Amino acid sequence: MTAKKTAIQNQDNNPIAVFVRSQIEQGQKVFEKVEAEVTGIVEKIVETAGLDLEKGKNWVENLAEQFEDSREEFEKMLAQRVTEVINRVGLVTRTQIDDLSHRVESLAKKVETLSKQQTTYVKGQVKKAAPKARRSAPVAQA
Repeated sequence: MTAKKTAIQNQDNNPIAVFVRSQIEQGQKVFEKVEAEVTGIVEKIVETAGLDLEKGKNWVENLAEQFEDSREEFEKMLAQRVTEVINRVGLVTRTQIDDLSHRVESLAKKVETLSKQQTTYVKGQVKKAAPKARRSAPVAQA
């Protein structure tokens, strides 16, 4: 738990992480506020227009779908902007770290295998191959 807490504290010291977190929190607050306002407006419109409950529900569901689409677009746009900032600053992503980690593990296994082969060779358990017989040059016939 201490390591996890330390990682979170380190993120709090990273200005980019703080910026990104604040942007996400602001976006969530905006959407929550918009959703509350839309719900209130819808209730007033349904009541004022004298819509029956079924038509009102359909209308609200349609608005909710549009809202969800807008929210998804916003999230994609925010993710794109965060990626641009990360690339501009030169930060390493989690995926890049994972890829590098896998490559290091693979290389470590290869080094271990080669080390074992080297050890076997040094102990003299591998015999040297017999030298190849030399071919003599063809004799020209006259």
